[in-house]
Amino acid sequence: MGYLKTSSLLAFLASAASVAAHGHVTNIVVNGVSYRNYIPVQDPYTNNPPLVAGWTIDQRDNGFVAPDAYNAPNIICHRQAVSGKGRITVAAGDTVQLQWTEWPDSHKGPVMDFLANCNGPCNAIDKTALKFFKIDGAGLINPPQQTNQWAATVLINNGNAWSVRIPPNVAPGHYVLRHDIIALHSAGQQNGAQSYPQCVNLEITGSGTDNPAGVLGTALYGANDPGILYNIYRDNLNDYVIPGGSIISGGVSMLPQSRIQITASGSATPYGTTIRASSVITASASVPASSSVVVITSRSSSTISFGNSTSDTTTLIQTSTTAATTTITLTRTSSTSSSSSSLSSKTSTSNNSPTSATRTTSQTPLPTTFQTMTTTAPPAGEPTQNLYGQCGGMNYAGPTRCPDYAACTTINPYYAQCTPGPVPAGAQSLYGQCGGINWPAESPTSCVPGATCKTANPYYAQCTPV
Repeated sequence: MGYLKTSSLLAFLASAASVAAHGHVTNIVVNGVSYRNYIPVQDPYTNNPPLVAGWTIDQRDNGFVAPDAYNAPNIICHRQAVSGKGRITVAAGDTVQLQWTEWPDSHKGPVMDFLANCNGPCNAIDKTALKFFKIDGAGLINPPQQTNQWAATVLINNGNAWSVRIPPNVAPGHYVLRHDIIALHSAGQQNGAQSYPQCVNLEITGSGTDNPAGVLGTALYGANDPGILYNIYRDNLNDYVIPGGSIISGGVSMLPQSRIQITASGSATPYGTTIRASSVITASASVPASSSVVVITSRSSSTISFGNSTSDTTTLIQTSTTAATTTITLTRTSSTSSSSSSLSSKTSTSNNSPTSATRTTSQTPLPTTFQTMTTTAPPAGEPTQNLYGQCGGMNYAGPTRCPDYAACTTINPYYAQCTPGPVPAGAQSLYGQCGGINWPAESPTSCVPGATCKTANPYYAQCTPV
């Protein structure tokens, strides 16, 4: 029983880890407060994932929506999207930052944001009835193609983060923010564009009065639109048209992009409740040094302390790794009950680890003993799991061997996942560009083990699984 309670702690700790691939939004930052998003490669396998404002989506492969689905519901907020159960409050005129996992440099294209008024709470909205209006949208930077800079490149250069301003003239109410990157590296051929929509529920406050009409999500793009079916490998790209219609009055094409400093963590507000100041918990530099977090993976040894800033109560989680075995052991140093705890995160295995975080916990004391989970390396000849497929965890009986380009990474005691492994020197990562017309001679043309360089068109070749 105590072990199940502790699993929620592990799930929270694991949310600091990011999976590098095509990508998804991991967190949303408003006025320095960071809110966790739905994590599609983790939350489906986690007991009791946290309530968030981000929509639940079937994006376990970090994949995309293709143009042949642009007239179907999946384009609205991604595959099998279901509205989040919470919302984030933001004032009209405020800036919202959306933090992505690592975005590939080869996936050039536009970045756009839309709003849709739910005309009431958004948690049970019919997504097919939402009407979206565009509040920003940027495509090719400095056309014609002088620097090969696209909005997606700007996002990468900004630490894989994008900032959008909520127009100051928008009327107060409950809205869905739809954020999308369209990758155009294969868009010179039919059905080659890749759309990565992400949706977040907002409650907008302020004194604005505008309520733009908008269009249905299934009518935002067309498969043959000039900004969808488009060859980005030509010499002069002065004719690119950003998809999704015109930006409303009060919106801008693109804000000057810079990282917003995170000073606190917050939790989404559930629908049916009013917003209180206590829903945002400030994290400060005074968090005790003994309260430290290291993200658990199968490739590192780590120690995790979960402590109360006003007492000496701690729960210690230790992992040890050998070439064949990963062990997670949980112990407790005392049994003092606490209602709030502080976390500080430090790790050398994640580029996107938060500097600090805080969460409210149950007043039920944690037990003094925990179980130990051991994952053993698979024997030779065992079936291989797919990338991002499950490869371990308590009571798991499926394949534990990952492809050559991946490693089995522990997310929590119940779930381990095949994630991309280290890239050898001189090789290109999985799904990275490995050739094409004008591909620099000094750039990699070989791929990580288990992948091959596949030509998508004369201008673009990509490392794909064998």
